[in-house]
Amino acid sequence: MSVGPISTNPKSFLSDDADWMKTRQAEWRLVLHRVRASEFELNREQLRKLKSYFFTGSPCPLEHDYLPTYPLSMLAVWWFNPEEPDPKYFEFPVNSRTDLDSSRGALLSTYFALVREAKKEGAGRDEYGGMGGRELPMMRALNPGVDRKKPHKLGGYYSGDLKRGGECLPPARVFARCVIDTTLELKSEDYVAFSPGIVLWDHLDYAMEHYELHFYCHYIDQHNITSFEGHPQLLNNVIRMNGELGDLLEALLGFFDRDPTDAARQRPRTVALVKELTERFERRNFCDNLMAHWDAAKQRMGKA
Repeated sequence: MSVGPISTNPKSFLSDDADWMKTRQAEWRLVLHRVRASEFELNREQLRKLKSYFFTGSPCPLEHDYLPTYPLSMLAVWWFNPEEPDPKYFEFPVNSRTDLDSSRGALLSTYFALVREAKKEGAGRDEYGGMGGRELPMMRALNPGVDRKKPHKLGGYYSGDLKRGGECLPPARVFARCVIDTTLELKSEDYVAFSPGIVLWDHLDYAMEHYELHFYCHYIDQHNITSFEGHPQLLNNVIRMNGELGDLLEALLGFFDRDPTDAARQRPRTVALVKELTERFERRNFCDNLMAHWDAAKQRMGKA
């Protein structure tokens, strides 16, 4: 997998600045908790080099290849950059759609492998999230567009136009990632900061406008399935996904009915997200399919 421009500036690692080092040391404790709890079992030497890179910018894992996988090295360089990283970092020089999709998909899969186990141990359930907020611009960079009017089939998935950079998430995973992560953001317990799917609402809107709901189910096109007859599991998937979306929309509608001392209502970023989404729904700024779910949720809650 080819890498985009490595934009880390060595001079941005201010290891001679006592205040910078104090802040960096506090962040390292959060980073170390996540790395140790992740699916990647780094040995003592790998952790020593990673810590050195975090504080000094050397040795760079992309240049010295001491981490288990190349995608993990890419994420470390993106994550540990003291400066605001350039999304062009994820622009891969690729020769085929397969190269592009596998590159972006591998990065996102690596991110979730990094944080999945960490969340179970409590890492991520704080204001640092998985990567201190770096996961949001990463998700935007890996899914740069929403236009799939001319989808290209690839292994049962749909990808965007190669010239525009393509996508690493097909409609089914856009739906799941957006709904699940927004739900996590609204929770009082099991809260996960910077859940990256919260930036995918325009992608979800486009998918729901241009694809039949059953095409959200993985691999359905591989079997030329045109109806649910004889495929009860696919129908169950659709019912489940509709239910998850309905639960989320009800949570949005009822957010400000919660006790003002509720933990979720104390988080400015969560409140801002709820206000933004609610205003978009009230302006009917989403497609008819998505608005139908909103109207149904309002009816159920007596807010129509």
